[in-house]
Amino acid sequence: MKLSELKTGETGVIVKVSGHGGFRKRIIEMGFIKGKTVEVLLNAPLQDPVKYKIMGYEVSLRHSEADQIEVLSDVKTHSVGNEEEQEDNQVEMNSTIYDSTDKELTPEKQSDAVRRKNHTINVALVGNPNCGKT
Repeated sequence: MKLSELKTGETGVIVKVSGHGGFRKRIIEMGFIKGKTVEVLLNAPLQDPVKYKIMGYEVSLRHSEADQIEVLSDVKTHSVGNEEEQEDNQVEMNSTIYDSTDKELTPEKQSDAVRRKNHTINVALVGNPNCGKT
């Protein structure tokens, strides 16, 4: 379903942002990111623009721009979310995390181990291009 198909007062979760180039970059910078919830606040009398609420901000888009954003309506979101939660619960109950010494970790240490494993460090090297930054 496209974002432009939602009626006033309806909510949805963004699944995909189509488009390319500057348009796509601008839409993503405005907060239309996969997984975020969008609410339709107002439809203009002549159908353009439409006022949306996303991430605490109110943003107006043309219908042509909203056609580039795919969403799941609120009803579909709840049914899909419940299935995913049930699957996640089953995986969590069946999985046990071990440290490097093959000892079972306590629940407190499990969350810390997962956080460390998923932590990514980004490094930027700044300087002249030919100065040997290795």
